[in-house]
Amino acid sequence: MTQAFLELSFITKTFATTRGSFVALKDVALKVREGEFVAILGHSGCGKSTLLNIVAGLSDATEGGVILEGKHVDEPGPDRMMVFQNYALLPWLTAFENVYLGVKATRPSLSDTERRAIAQQHLELVGLAAKAAKKPQELSGGQKQRVAIARALATRPKVLLLDEPFGALDALTREEMQEEVLKIWEANRTTVLMVTHEIDEAILMADRIVMMTNGPAATIGEVFEVHFPRPRSRSDILEDPAYYTLRNQILAFLYDRFGDPVLAE
Repeated sequence: MTQAFLELSFITKTFATTRGSFVALKDVALKVREGEFVAILGHSGCGKSTLLNIVAGLSDATEGGVILEGKHVDEPGPDRMMVFQNYALLPWLTAFENVYLGVKATRPSLSDTERRAIAQQHLELVGLAAKAAKKPQELSGGQKQRVAIARALATRPKVLLLDEPFGALDALTREEMQEEVLKIWEANRTTVLMVTHEIDEAILMADRIVMMTNGPAATIGEVFEVHFPRPRSRSDILEDPAYYTLRNQILAFLYDRFGDPVLAE
């Protein structure tokens, strides 16, 4: 790609430690098309979340940077919204109020009536209109994550950042949430960067899978294209021989080239 909607421009991240400098990321370079769904996959400790935090503006790159629509960005902004693994909901607010708070903070030019309508619309989008008055402690893990996703989408971000968003969920709820997010993404086509350690999740959801090498000085080792047509069906993918070819290529990268038994999924 000669032009990119989002560009990670040779990002290096160095941390100061008691033993000296630690290079977590080294020359990470990636161009992302508008509306593309990109999964970042690698072993634990390879700097995936660190990279996502830099894109979000929550951490500074030591060298290089992030370019969005041709402009350098280095601080948090409503154009890049993060969904965390631990939901990050305010426990004293209802589901509706958590979503409304995000809209109020990022869209000050709207009237209160408009903000409330947007919050309600996005709760409906994730299937939680009936739970709008519930507080986080009254919701299941999957429902909490739906609220977090609704809050992020309600701000109308240019880039949605997902940091292992289903990692705290049980296997069945995780699969349900993967399919829910895919449906929402199909309707909106927001540009997505998703960090995951789960191979099948990346294959099901992404247009491209970016493979990170092991740290220190982790970087992009390979990028796999995912050619399954959309909208995607989990059962159709599992019946396609190309799924097993791609999965084996990813496993070969993780184990043969960067072996680590941690990633046994």
